[in-house]
Amino acid sequence: MKILGIYSNKSLYRNTSALKQQKNTGFGAHIHKKGPSRYMVSENGLITAAQEAQILSERKRAELEARANQPILTKEQRRAILEEKYLNPDRSTFGAKQEFQEHVLSQIQEELKDFPDIKRQFFLTPDKTGRIPVARPINDIYSILKMFEDAPETIKDMLLTKDNNGNLPIHNSSYHGAAIISALKNQPQALAQMLTAQNNNGNNALHNFLEEEHSSIDRAYFTEEKSKLINFLLDSVKDQPDVVRKMMTAKNNKGEVPLNVSNSDTSLETRYAMMEAVKDDPDTLITMLLTPDNNGLIYSDKYYISQEMSARLREWLKDSPDTLKQIYTHKNPKDGELPAHWADTDCTKAILDTFKNDPETLKSIFLTKDNNGRLPVHYPVEFTWWINTKGRTEEISKAFKDDFDTLRQMYLTKDNDGNLPLHYAEYENIKSIIDLFKDEPKTIRTMVLSENNEGRIPVCAKELDSSSVLKPTIYALSDFPELRDEMCLKASTRGLFGRSDYNEDIAHIISMEYHNKPEILAQICLNAFPLPKCESYNLRPRELCDAVKNLATNSGLSSEKSVELLELYSAYEPEFQTIADCIKSQQA
Repeated sequence: MKILGIYSNKSLYRNTSALKQQKNTGFGAHIHKKGPSRYMVSENGLITAAQEAQILSERKRAELEARANQPILTKEQRRAILEEKYLNPDRSTFGAKQEFQEHVLSQIQEELKDFPDIKRQFFLTPDKTGRIPVARPINDIYSILKMFEDAPETIKDMLLTKDNNGNLPIHNSSYHGAAIISALKNQPQALAQMLTAQNNNGNNALHNFLEEEHSSIDRAYFTEEKSKLINFLLDSVKDQPDVVRKMMTAKNNKGEVPLNVSNSDTSLETRYAMMEAVKDDPDTLITMLLTPDNNGLIYSDKYYISQEMSARLREWLKDSPDTLKQIYTHKNPKDGELPAHWADTDCTKAILDTFKNDPETLKSIFLTKDNNGRLPVHYPVEFTWWINTKGRTEEISKAFKDDFDTLRQMYLTKDNDGNLPLHYAEYENIKSIIDLFKDEPKTIRTMVLSENNEGRIPVCAKELDSSSVLKPTIYALSDFPELRDEMCLKASTRGLFGRSDYNEDIAHIISMEYHNKPEILAQICLNAFPLPKCESYNLRPRELCDAVKNLATNSGLSSEKSVELLELYSAYEPEFQTIADCIKSQQA
């Protein structure tokens, strides 16, 4: 019986004759939903299960007979055939891009079981990039190493073979790193040599693991796996302190020790584990923390030191108190920032706790300006959308409760753009700053009315979204109504209604706040006209137009002011001109 092809529910083998048979008989439509997953097709259509079993049995018998009829080869003949197959210089049998997965490796193991020397030579032969099979992450590295579990010297030679870039297999295989490290667990000298070896970029294995990046899709998974791998690596050499020291203090071509490698994929917990691995070796820990890279950046210029980690460092470095001072007072050579300039609430607490008995250093840190002229208190209030700064202002005020002059100096310091910290504040940070000086109305007045170099006061400093500042500022000034009114009137002449999609929100806040104060509301409306066009689209200022109409008709505002408002805003609402004309005719 001639078999034309095989029909499958999941896929169809591309046999033209079988496809034609399927089309002519139409059997595909009613057998797709249930029944066996594969069907043989003969010249007469589908065949039965019994016929299929008979065909497969005949095929098996034919294969066995073919093998039986093959001549028996001597060991030398088999060797010659296998050497040609596996040791051909161009590897024509497998090709440079062959993937060595489990099924392929099983075949190799079976064919070369009597020729370990060929197997060894095959797996130690590099491709054009200098990589041997165990150095290619796409391969099943665990299974390759398993094949040589009885040949530790071969495993050692494979794992210490460098490619053209100076990489050992472990440099390229963070995914298989645990398997590679485990393969040398009984060869401590080889393990030490592997972990401390540096490639052409100066990276050792730890550098590469920390430097490796992943897409946003798999970042969370690989960040967790990377942490586990690095912990496993450190645990594998915990009894070799010299190896740990050499590995941790090695500098790559960028001047980075592993702890200082730049990569957001690596969690802070992983870096903390690296510090903990050398907690009993203060000299190594200090070297890791204070070694600058080629740009002059040390660890604290790139990464947070949490309150918990800071407490550990104080314990581990209790005999080297100046080290923590160097960490927290080191200026980033690029922008002149200290760690305190970009610290969140937790890291700020770490700094305050570290120097609670050293007020002079603490004062020096918080009065240090960066290259933009900003103090640490300028920054966290600006970046509330990506770091947690809730309660930070209160923590700082507690630390300086006995030195209120310094606290006042911090919040009245202008940066190079003329901005106070209040110019950058948003949401609850605004009230936190104002509440610091609730017993000093003059200081509050100075802050809320202070103009920057562009003439903007804090409430209208954010051109794109003053609404996020206006409402919390009005609320924070509830105990100072006269100052609040003065601020809103001044803001309306200083760009409160900016080139923004939020003008309606701002107008709503103003209308609700001053609906019982028509004179102030009218003056704000006059000051605001004309509203700048929004960059994305031109919004009709509905809230202000409604406010103007109410002011002119229901508020008891003077006729002259009402007419002035209506005529101005007739540019947005033409009917306002008619109302203005009626008011003027009544006056006449």
